[in-house]
Amino acid sequence: MKTNRILATVLAAASLLSALPCSAVSAASKPAALIPTASGVSASPYEISDDNYYRNPYATIRKTGSSKCSYNGGAEFKSVTTKMKGILILEEYRDGHWYEVKRKEVTTTTNPLYVSDSYSGMVSGRKYRSRLYLYAYCGVVWEFASPVSDIITGG
Repeated sequence: MKTNRILATVLAAASLLSALPCSAVSAASKPAALIPTASGVSASPYEISDDNYYRNPYATIRKTGSSKCSYNGGAEFKSVTTKMKGILILEEYRDGHWYEVKRKEVTTTTNPLYVSDSYSGMVSGRKYRSRLYLYAYCGVVWEFASPVSDIITGG
């Protein structure tokens, strides 16, 4: 009987905590993130509504040689965000589908989140892109985004 009462209390407290949105805390206004614009870099940034815990997520990719590329992704924290995790994935298009070639993960509490990697096994004529799986945490609440870069061709 006592165990049931304790369990009910814990569940009620968890329910109350999850009902309190982190957006109830006012977010400070920050300037937009700078997206790399050097020659050969392609990016796909998009704005996020004020309800989210991050802003300006992006993924980029560029050729650095006939069989080499570098790619990166990132986002800015909003003031209510406590932690962000980014999983940067290089994808290759073949047989009508996108396949994961390589991945790199970064978790940080420091603003901004930035993940970068390179690859030296591009196949001539195949298409490549990068994708950032972004998780922004605020207490027990988390949000997700998945920006994708433009496409480059090996060779």
